[in-house]
Amino acid sequence: MRRPPLPSVLRDLVFDLTADPVAFRTLVVSSVSLVAAALNPQVYAPGLATVQAAVRARPEVETLLLIGLIVSAGLLFVGGVLGDTVGRRSILTGALAVLAATALSGLLFTGNPIFAASRFVGGAAASLVLPFALAAIATAYRGVPRATALGVAYAAYGGATALAPVLLTLLGPDGSRWPAFLAAALASVLAYWVARPRARDRRSVRHERCEPQALSPCARAPR
Repeated sequence: MRRPPLPSVLRDLVFDLTADPVAFRTLVVSSVSLVAAALNPQVYAPGLATVQAAVRARPEVETLLLIGLIVSAGLLFVGGVLGDTVGRRSILTGALAVLAATALSGLLFTGNPIFAASRFVGGAAASLVLPFALAAIATAYRGVPRATALGVAYAAYGGATALAPVLLTLLGPDGSRWPAFLAAALASVLAYWVARPRARDRRSVRHERCEPQALSPCARAPR
């Protein structure tokens, strides 16, 4: 059996993703939002040399890190519940606004309680973005295009996740972290601009009221 040429396969993949403009916009919004969430600077990540040194000096720090990981995992569930009850777009745009604010605060405040609080809030906002983005793509596409769209979103998230620690330690393990916070702020602002409600979206909501059910036709795009 002859395999189809690669350009033909790529053309079919692009067509599957862009055939429905509403679904394609959902994919773009979700992918950019995932990049913004992944670029959120994880200054307290256990893999960083500074964090490992702090754990060796004060073992109780390890307990705080573990609590933070548990809270972040719980927020994934909370984000999914809030997305279905409050409105998925409301949760997304709110979380992106918080991500932008906390990233900008990281450029202004370093090494004080305000910085620590902003990092906790930023991590919580990033955890809220993840369930929205994946759920929005899963309800926007059907069949094989759904798997392709989820692959694109995971690739965007994975690439940004790999880039985040590079930006965080770009100026050395103990150097300034402004490249990471600047990149996170720019990505969050861009994601918010892409995800914000448009005028035609408001008109659509005004004329068509529908329940936020995962498989309903009106749930195909984020509200």
